[in-house]
Amino acid sequence: MRRTTAAILCIMMIMSTFAVYFSINANASESTGYAKIDEFINDPRWRDGATWGSRQQPKTNPGARWYGCASYCYDYARYCFDHSNPRAGTAFHDIHEIRAGDVVTVGHESNGNGHWFVVLKRSGNALYTAEGSWGGKVRIGWNYTITDSGFPEYNKPFNTGYHHINGGASTVPVGDPISLAATSGLNGLKAYISDTDAAVMYRITANSGFSITDLQKVGIEWMDANKNVIAKREDVPDTGISATLYVRYDAQQDLGIALEIETQYYYRFYGIYDGTTYYGETHSLVTLAHDYTETVVPPTATTWGYTEHLCAGCGQSYRDCYLPPLDGLACGDVNSDGSVNKKDLLTLKRFFSDVTVPIDLAEADVNADGTVNKKDLLRLKQYLAGFDVPLGA
Repeated sequence: MRRTTAAILCIMMIMSTFAVYFSINANASESTGYAKIDEFINDPRWRDGATWGSRQQPKTNPGARWYGCASYCYDYARYCFDHSNPRAGTAFHDIHEIRAGDVVTVGHESNGNGHWFVVLKRSGNALYTAEGSWGGKVRIGWNYTITDSGFPEYNKPFNTGYHHINGGASTVPVGDPISLAATSGLNGLKAYISDTDAAVMYRITANSGFSITDLQKVGIEWMDANKNVIAKREDVPDTGISATLYVRYDAQQDLGIALEIETQYYYRFYGIYDGTTYYGETHSLVTLAHDYTETVVPPTATTWGYTEHLCAGCGQSYRDCYLPPLDGLACGDVNSDGSVNKKDLLTLKRFFSDVTVPIDLAEADVNADGTVNKKDLLRLKQYLAGFDVPLGA
């Protein structure tokens, strides 16, 4: 795949949602916060499973009088946003206002009978959270569900939330920095499926807080019906002019594989971002049957007629339904006795053993290739055995 100009890589100048979001809603501190959140939850000090007991003090400021789950949120606010503590955000008291980036408290904040956690993502009423002092560990996952009365998973009422990111983002950049999605085409460049070929296409978009300029490679894995990889290709994209990248691969042209008709295949796209490979979903397709058109070629006085079948997809063709010449047999009367039968076959066999045996060479060229050889003997034998093969064509 050639960079920028190749047919399989179409880069379109489309303004991305994350670029618009930052130009309208985010100040410099919040932009930094987005990038820092992913660092925070992947740091060995605060990542999922790290040791974090009820008396743990902040690791960014060990002398601070914050403990357990509250000290985890203290570190989050300081590390990601340079806020003095988790209460330094904008306070709110409606549970339905919770969004990504918030610090949330349930129960009582200060008497040891409550709990603090960070909201990393919100999908509907489901919350993807990070929290310390959960069984002596850090816990990160889809842990809570919003209801009018609180969180069913934690038998304490919602107390207060603190927005540390202005705006209405429903997710912060946790995990995958890019999104990969299949598409049917763009601006005349299309995906398609035929009988022995297919072209597939996808787009890669940088998620909020990340830049597609760090995308190092794009690629595809092509698999058989058992999901065994039978072809793979990687390319270096030109990511300098757009935040959305469109990539197209043709099985025959770009992967070098001819597909079987009416056969199932699987494929998945991927991107390598900052040294890590991120995969899209695995998709499947089934190649089509041959799409034949029929052309009837009528016989002439001396040539055979036939029906030719031509596949519009792959160009494969074959002939059948032969009709004899209008003036009788075009050839095959090797011994010139006025008929074609086993005597002609025997005469032709004898000719190949003894070229002095008299034969009609024009009649003996039964496959009409301009030469009398054992291919003509085989064709004549097939004809006399009743196979649907022509003489003289």
